[in-house]
Amino acid sequence: MAKIQRLSLHIANQIAAGEVIERPSSVVKELVENSIDAGSPRIQVFATEGGRTIRVVDDGEGMSHEDALLAFERFATSKIQSAEDLFRLTSNGFRGEALASIASVAKVTLTTRARGEQSGTQIVIHGGSDPVVTPAGCPEGTQILVEELFFNTPARLKFLRSVNTEMGHVVETVTSLALANPEIQMVLTSNGREVFNTSGATNLADTAAYVLGLDMAQAMIPVEGESPHGTLKGLVSPPELIRSGRDKQWFYLNGRPVRHPTLARAVEEAFLGHIPSGRHPLYILSLTVDPERVDVNVHPTKKEVRLADAQSFFFLIREAVARALRRNPLAAAEDSQENPGFRASDFEASKSSAPAHPSHFSGPPVSGPPVFGPPGSVLRPASPWSDGPHPGRIEPHGPEATDAAMDAYRPLMPLRPTPYQSAFPDVIAQNRDVDFPWDSLRIIGQLQDTYIVLEHPEGLYLLDQHNSHERYLYEQLLPAEAISQELLLPVPLSLSHAEHAVLEENVPKLEALGFRIEPFGESTWAVRAVPSILPITEAEDVIRDMLGRGCESRFVSPKNKDDAWRISIACHSATRAGDRLDEAQMQRILNLWRKCEQPFTCPHGRPTGFLMPMNELNRRCLRG
Repeated sequence: MAKIQRLSLHIANQIAAGEVIERPSSVVKELVENSIDAGSPRIQVFATEGGRTIRVVDDGEGMSHEDALLAFERFATSKIQSAEDLFRLTSNGFRGEALASIASVAKVTLTTRARGEQSGTQIVIHGGSDPVVTPAGCPEGTQILVEELFFNTPARLKFLRSVNTEMGHVVETVTSLALANPEIQMVLTSNGREVFNTSGATNLADTAAYVLGLDMAQAMIPVEGESPHGTLKGLVSPPELIRSGRDKQWFYLNGRPVRHPTLARAVEEAFLGHIPSGRHPLYILSLTVDPERVDVNVHPTKKEVRLADAQSFFFLIREAVARALRRNPLAAAEDSQENPGFRASDFEASKSSAPAHPSHFSGPPVSGPPVFGPPGSVLRPASPWSDGPHPGRIEPHGPEATDAAMDAYRPLMPLRPTPYQSAFPDVIAQNRDVDFPWDSLRIIGQLQDTYIVLEHPEGLYLLDQHNSHERYLYEQLLPAEAISQELLLPVPLSLSHAEHAVLEENVPKLEALGFRIEPFGESTWAVRAVPSILPITEAEDVIRDMLGRGCESRFVSPKNKDDAWRISIACHSATRAGDRLDEAQMQRILNLWRKCEQPFTCPHGRPTGFLMPMNELNRRCLRG
């Protein structure tokens, strides 16, 4: 008997389903894309049980009786006729695998009626069974009901996450498709509750307001660019509206949501010098190119693509985003309004890798080129202990502070290590069970408003004022010991649907950390109390940061997610790099640092300081 055998059609379809249908949101993506290709001006998505039951209703061109039957056959498609068509695709779907794959792992009912026909067709398939076909009275268009997804593949079913997590993926998928097609009215309903309902207007900003929230949409900056290679349109966030994760970044190529490292890097380069390392902008960008320059047939779910001459698109995107940032008045520093996008704390990571700057200890700053901010500007960092006249403000510095001087692609500081970076160990120990001369440390002064300079028996010790303070606060943020401070006026929060879902699911955990947040309308919450260590001005930023991390952490254990939230609170509460400290304040940080259980790294794993040994100092000064 031959060892090699032909697989049955049913097994082949289930294998294909494993590539195309990863989770309920994959079903939603395939069905909505089919509705888009059918020319539907309105698409409704109904999901329950985390997407195990899905209904997609459109008013597109519908299907005839013959086409409806063929639609469930594998590799049956109306999108391509020849191999050459693969290199000039303009539709979303084209493989002819989606419906066959879905029908092999779920109970599917399709009801459709082509435009102009008197009656429709209903087809029922349960887990790859033979189709049951009957005439049906229905409106023009197509309705597909998918029930009990993965009912016949228990191995796949057990890998699904919680109902809320899977529904979050469904919301993200429909959100992405709605932003890609602002001209189509998309309605998403979850467990009987309408999540959003876009207007179907052609204005991307209006659609963004429906699905992301009005506050976020109004803050975005329009982007437009054109070259012989293609056109770019969309929205990007200003530098003050950034996130710790990339969960709110959408890129479309000829209307198709895609991932492409070169295109993503182009946006990052445009933001160099505007935002700190480790933070990410929000954007909705759509690139339109000749279909023959794109190969979308490289991934089963069509998320990844290949581009001919990707470098030309890189320059188009980078320059268009850079121009948008230059037009942004905050980025151009044209006024002296307080600018939260350029805080000293935001740039502490960049400072650690910057070349040496004319340093100063406690006292008036010395003259020299600006450390932070756009070319031609000087940043006067805010201090929690100072009521100085210019907290966190970018001040124009003569005629140089113009649009022409703003080179958006050049980092404001060269990204290379300091001369001493490779000369010393990053960390001297991981815990306090080490022979460290705590009682012999003596404060000399402050360097660059960032490091507390200490005399150490073996040389010079530089203590990072932010990292060390952050470590102490992190260790104090045990949920059982969290102390709240009531706010005189509640802070309103307008949240996206994904953030709303994360907050709703984690209210008790946030309360354990010292927050009190209550519903305040349909998509708005009110922050009524925050942890006592957290400055009130940081409340909104830290909550959005935590919710952003929650949106990204669906595969992170609850313990690690809670820990990330403690880190976020500690980071926002700690003394900032750039804060001018007097001797009493430096002594306070030193005393708190000494109390830490693990004093030599911050919660992110960065060193709190390092030793510059005397023998190294002597060697550099040629002293024997």
